[in-house]
Amino acid sequence: MFVSTTVELQNFLLSCLIGLVCSLIFDLLLGINVKRYAFFDFFSWFCEGIIFWIFWDKLFFGEFRIYTVLGFVLGSILYAFLFHKFVRKTLFFVIRIFSLIFNRIYKILLTSYDFLVKIRVYILGEFVKKEFEENEEKN
Repeated sequence: MFVSTTVELQNFLLSCLIGLVCSLIFDLLLGINVKRYAFFDFFSWFCEGIIFWIFWDKLFFGEFRIYTVLGFVLGSILYAFLFHKFVRKTLFFVIRIFSLIFNRIYKILLTSYDFLVKIRVYILGEFVKKEFEENEEKN
């Protein structure tokens, strides 16, 4: 069977892209936690294995060539050297923005809840005071 060089180059570049995407998934799954847990490592490698298997079956027509594995590894290495720091900083920035927003919303809701509790206690106190005064007038 004859395979042209452009098809092999395309497969190699696609496997590099798959390596980049798998490394990005690994960073997104583990980027939130400073400590790495074995479950997340296993889960990310499981996802990457499924992604690699699907692309290997669909795009590479089930042909296992050494350059596809080398492209996958090269894509992961390129991601580590080129994009890892940027993705990490962006991820922490987004998490920090979301935490600030949710902290503000939480404080607003907590303040309004405290205010509503004070109003409820005041109304209940006025009701009890009124009932107590009515009972004293009857006695």
